[in-house]
Amino acid sequence: YEIYGDEQSEEMIDHETYLRNKRLEDRFNLTIVPNVTKSTGTTDLDSHYNYVRKAMDRGDNTEFDLIAMMAYQSGKQIKLGYYLDWRSEVPYVGDSIKAGKAWWPKDINTDCTVMGRQYVAVSDLCLTSMEMCYAVVFHKDLVDDNNIATKMASAIGNTSYRTMYDIVNGGDWTIDNFMGILKDSWQDNPTTGDQQKVDQEDIFGLAGGKGTDSDAWAFAFGFHYIENDGENYPEVWTVTSKTVTAISKLKEMYGYNGTYGSTWGDNYPERNKFFAEGHAYFALMPLEQLKSDVIHEMESAYGILPYPKYDKTQAKYYTGTMDHYTVLSIPYFNFQKLEETGTLVEAMSAESSRTIKDKYYSLIITHKGTREEESIPMIEMIMAGRRY
Repeated sequence: YEIYGDEQSEEMIDHETYLRNKRLEDRFNLTIVPNVTKSTGTTDLDSHYNYVRKAMDRGDNTEFDLIAMMAYQSGKQIKLGYYLDWRSEVPYVGDSIKAGKAWWPKDINTDCTVMGRQYVAVSDLCLTSMEMCYAVVFHKDLVDDNNIATKMASAIGNTSYRTMYDIVNGGDWTIDNFMGILKDSWQDNPTTGDQQKVDQEDIFGLAGGKGTDSDAWAFAFGFHYIENDGENYPEVWTVTSKTVTAISKLKEMYGYNGTYGSTWGDNYPERNKFFAEGHAYFALMPLEQLKSDVIHEMESAYGILPYPKYDKTQAKYYTGTMDHYTVLSIPYFNFQKLEETGTLVEAMSAESSRTIKDKYYSLIITHKGTREEESIPMIEMIMAGRRY
């Protein structure tokens, strides 16, 4: 659904993708030909890689001109010399990436370099690079009924804050302030509870897990495992006392009665249902989960926030991601059609930024036909702080 679309599809993004491709095919007198690897299911992470790798090993230039593959799989082929350098060998795209065009997000494309060379790239064509970003989603009824924003504002000492969005915009959405709310947030279910046992029928401050949503905290706090300026050799990060303090805070937070779900891992359908049924003020999830029916049809409205910062001095909000997002690569044997490929990738990326990105935002903020407009600046904040 990032690359190809169906003319007959009733899914908004799928149909918009089809329209984008049709416009560009007509504009450039080219044909975009699907070459989709058959998968055995959602847990099949190897079929695509194996198909591409075999074609690359053979040097078969009749199979494909562009590779769109999961990030953690695609990287395996870089050291084999199987990809061209986007910045120096691909027409139009290289100039656009280096110029920092809006549809080539700067931070991630810098992260993809090794001493100025770049063999995998991410543009707004890669919708999954947005979808896999983690966010804090809040249950509006629970947050309002329990006066969470007011309590947090009082603890911060700024009573001008009225909503969770105000706290984020004021720069006070920090891990300490978040923990202050979660610490005593557990509520025993009055109809099924026994006033003693903490179980999934109760109400909690946070529905989280120990999967990749937990990994995302490192990025949220401004830690970056690889330091890379895009020109020099990348270096492994340096662990500091701040790192130790951050881990201590998270261990404490995940030990609260008000934090539930450590056994879930990345089982999001179960977590989504738990959140939708009103068992948690906040939940950690990638944005793609907000397309699910159980979230769209939940009784209460929901809002979207970035992960909290480490502290107020942190310059911006950052967001970690799952590693299943798409990266783009050009196979080494694409020389005869390199001009066309570069033209089309650049145009598809720019057109996706112009026409599909906003439609995607609309899809994930619409609840029972009503748009949650205040969440759009939050999503833009999350996009600006993406780390991979």
